[in-house]
Amino acid sequence: MSHQTDRFTTDPGDDEVYTIRVSLDSSCSIEEVLEAIASVGNDGVDVRTLRPNADRTVDVDVDALTPTQRETLSYAVHAGYYRLPRDASLATIADRFEVSKSAASQRLRKAEASLAEQVIDGLAIDERPDEAGGRSERNPM
Repeated sequence: MSHQTDRFTTDPGDDEVYTIRVSLDSSCSIEEVLEAIASVGNDGVDVRTLRPNADRTVDVDVDALTPTQRETLSYAVHAGYYRLPRDASLATIADRFEVSKSAASQRLRKAEASLAEQVIDGLAIDERPDEAGGRSERNPM
């Protein structure tokens, strides 16, 4: 494994704590990374927790939404449509855009579906209903 070392320089009395987040692709070994950290020989290095895939991030392409979907979704979020309990209703959103509740609902559903599909694809999770249409089985791809 090749790696590059970056150093942080602080004042000797500095009590700042730095948290470094490391993301590894499947070609890297966590053991090799930990060995490289240990080889630095700094007693101040502490690995607190290791959680595989605990903080995964997913890139979402907001350009996959139409401008109308983005505007409607943004308004719904800021108006409190997604809060529990809701601070805004579908009628509130429809009135804001001067469309029917059905049209407002369709805009939101399409935007939500686009974002949800991107997240699931990004997490590489394949969960589909079984043949009988009942429970689903969760399988990492």
